[in-house]
Amino acid sequence: MSSKGQLQINETILVLIIFTILAIVGLIFFHNFNINSIKSQYVSNEKIRTFTLLRTFQDLPEIKCSSQIKDINCVDSIKLFSFKKLNNINFGNKKISMELIYPEGTGKECNLERFQWDYPNCNYWLLYEKKPSNIKSKEIITTPVSLFYPLTNEYKVGLLKIESYY
Repeated sequence: MSSKGQLQINETILVLIIFTILAIVGLIFFHNFNINSIKSQYVSNEKIRTFTLLRTFQDLPEIKCSSQIKDINCVDSIKLFSFKKLNNINFGNKKISMELIYPEGTGKECNLERFQWDYPNCNYWLLYEKKPSNIKSKEIITTPVSLFYPLTNEYKVGLLKIESYY
């Protein structure tokens, strides 16, 4: 075999190796770009889902004020006690809480076990909580709500707070 033939074979092999390396590097960049794009889209979708939940949460029949006469836009404070016990609702990696902001309460958490001692003097309900094992970022959004206390027939101002974990 001639020296010129070996040189051409070596050049061809070198070109193929360089081409393969460039193709692999290109695929790695493309893969990383796709992964980052998917993560960004996931966070964007979760934000939309959280804002939708914020808007529709107070209209859930499990916590909404009920009246046979007319539709009242408020949250029944007694129904909040049993909401946490519902096992069939999954809101994802979020923490949902309701807090009485006016008039100020005692700072106690309202729960079903202490209902007869604390109600209506408690002012914080933890309604749902599911935290992931590792939290990369957290977003908190709130909205005011009207809290109805049926035992005293009073309306008070509350704050619905949703913490989303990504």
